[in-house]
Amino acid sequence: MTHKNSIALATTSVKINNESGLPSQRERSTVKFPTHTLVRSVMFTALIFAGPGAGLAEAGPQDDGAGEGNSRPTVLVGTIEGAIGPVTKNYVHRVLEAARAESPACVIFTIDTPGGLDASMRSIIKDILSSPVPVVTYVFPSGARAASAGALISLSAHIAAMAPSTNIGAAHPVSLGGGQADSTMMAKITNDAAAFARGLAQDRGRDVEWAEKIVRESISSTEDEVLELGVIEIIATDIEDLIEQLDGRTVEVNGSPYEINTRDASITAIHPTFREEFLALVERYDPTTAAAITGIDEDTIRQVARLYARAGAAMTIWTMGINQSTHGSDGVCAINNLNLITGNIGKPGGTSLSITGQCNAMGTREW
Repeated sequence: MTHKNSIALATTSVKINNESGLPSQRERSTVKFPTHTLVRSVMFTALIFAGPGAGLAEAGPQDDGAGEGNSRPTVLVGTIEGAIGPVTKNYVHRVLEAARAESPACVIFTIDTPGGLDASMRSIIKDILSSPVPVVTYVFPSGARAASAGALISLSAHIAAMAPSTNIGAAHPVSLGGGQADSTMMAKITNDAAAFARGLAQDRGRDVEWAEKIVRESISSTEDEVLELGVIEIIATDIEDLIEQLDGRTVEVNGSPYEINTRDASITAIHPTFREEFLALVERYDPTTAAAITGIDEDTIRQVARLYARAGAAMTIWTMGINQSTHGSDGVCAINNLNLITGNIGKPGGTSLSITGQCNAMGTREW
């Protein structure tokens, strides 16, 4: 029995019974792809199409602080790690909103990122520039980097710091998705990014020439090099060392001098919520990335995701080929997670289902 909006994922193809214009016949192919990659991509994109709040509830504020009644200054610590995208943007915004409410001595973001999306980066920088509390970026731990978007975020901070054996820079724009932008468009994008970097550096009193070079020439520098150039203010071995060096420094916050008092400060770490961690995981499997891995075009992945997000009920069916693949457990787990997160487990007309002859022995035993 099929539902108008039911969806079936087979071993090497996607079968959709609806009016979307996608192929409705069952297709067989000899090409194998990592099913868990496809499903995670569908999950990520479906959550976007479903809108805010779909599937996962927001958690309340959380921290590791000492509680109320503590007269010691407080330092909030957040983390920017991995590729920068909408999840990172929302997390940073949440941390800075907490800072507005709690008025700590400063906010520290540890950074280890290869870069990310321009729109998310600019949103983060807007939040930093308007923050009433000093924001400190800290490329940490040793071996970390603040590349591309991470470098520009560091330029926007009131104070920029790095750990030993770290690097920063390499911010030349790159084109995402299929194909390359033409030379005229690429020149416009590069000029825009270079002007943005120069403006941030000038506003914070940092080396404008270096800021432009990281965009136009993709240069990257060590902590010692940028300290000498005046791009960063501090080299610190760890958070405690950084907090000690921050004490007594004066920065300009929204046009007014602000003295940072971190003597005997307590540290409040604001961790990503479960929802943020989950979305960060599936965000790695955006349609562009998944298409490159699986060979299934981006438009098909997006159309399947739209169906999941908007369907009254969705059913996923897998067959023997999923169970017998080398990544069978990942595939089955991803299929079930997709249906859990989109609310299709326990919903009339929606579920995940194995139609193999030995499903108990070969499929769900590993789930």
